[in-house]
Amino acid sequence: MPTRSMKLTWMRIDEGRNGRTGRDYACSAAHEEKGNSVSTKKPSRADYHREHQARAEAEAQRLLARKAELQGRWLPWVAQELYQLSPPEFANMVRRELQRLA
Repeated sequence: MPTRSMKLTWMRIDEGRNGRTGRDYACSAAHEEKGNSVSTKKPSRADYHREHQARAEAEAQRLLARKAELQGRWLPWVAQELYQLSPPEFANMVRRELQRLA
């Protein structure tokens, strides 16, 4: 009776990743048959940029619209707003849009 071959791999988890120490290990099972691999590929930077560009532009316009109202308090307010945005890649996109629009 044919069985599927499975390969177990023990990987050391890097220190600092997921709050674990370098002494932690994780086990991953990989099927050796073709076509059974699961893709965990992270989207590319360009894909992320294309997906969130319109949202970053809208956020930058919202921040810029408050400039006249806040006057001298606008710059610290914008810095705080940018600091609160997540993920950092999106905050950088908004910051670049603000530079472009200003």
